Amino acid sequence: MTWIRCTKSKPCAICGKPDWCGFTSDGVSRCMRVMDVVPGYERFKTDINGGTVYKPDGLKQENYTYQKKIAPKPKPVLSFLSANIKFKESLTDTRLQTLANQLNIEPEFLKDIGIGWCAPQQAYTFPMSNQKMEIVGIRTRHLDGSKRAIKGSRQGIFMTFADARIFQDPIVVCEGPTDTAALLQLGFNAIGRPSALGGREILLDILKDREVVIVSDNDGAGRKGAEDLATSLYRTASSTIVIEPPAKDARAWLKDGATKESFMYLIDNADKDVYAKPQIQNKSA
Repeated sequence: MTWIRCTKSKPCAICGKPDWCGFTSDGVSRCMRVMDVVPGYERFKTDINGGTVYKPDGLKQENYTYQKKIAPKPKPVLSFLSANIKFKESLTDTRLQTLANQLNIEPEFLKDIGIGWCAPQQAYTFPMSNQKMEIVGIRTRHLDGSKRAIKGSRQGIFMTFADARIFQDPIVVCEGPTDTAALLQLGFNAIGRPSALGGREILLDILKDREVVIVSDNDGAGRKGAEDLATSLYRTASSTIVIEPPAKDARAWLKDGATKESFMYLIDNADKDVYAKPQIQNKSA
């Protein structure tokens, strides 16, 4: 039995309104407003959608069969792992070299973080992972430089597909996939956040008891994101410092000629006490 929507020409027989309610071809009404006894009708049941179902007096119950709402079939879940493999296979050497030249990053370090190509969107792709190294989303970088994500993506981190727990300290945290590739090129063990404030819970998990260097972007959002993460890490990381390159971000500084020694100078001269891990006092003292 199918419900027919009430209209102005055929209003609800119970409340008289032209909307929200329904009826069937054999005279049963589903009123979304009235729950009381109505003369000439018998309250039959409460509908799963919240209305009250009335059948006319004298209508046999067997003449009315309520059709349960059929749940829609679940939509297929996109496998970001499969999609990432497909995107990587679609990336030509020419496209890879073109972006590498634009970014001033060697192609091998872009490949280290899983770069691919999405032909329908005409965009480069970068996989985002969770703390279990599962790909949970894919960031896109379009030819005009804009950044988006494949539909259904969750935020994750950018990194090489070696577990961060086996990296040698320090772990250098930056923002975005191309900064991650730039720092890998300089020889650092780098992890990229999806945004200035993104990926916090993942990083808190994988950076426990590690020496962490956070590279802040040279803007308000970048500084706030770096400070918030450092404040969150100071109780769990072995050590945490924040540095800010004299450029827009890590990749821009590399493009300006920075070397690993340039970054190490900032690291070595950073204030290591600002986010120092609290020392547990000896209760017997």
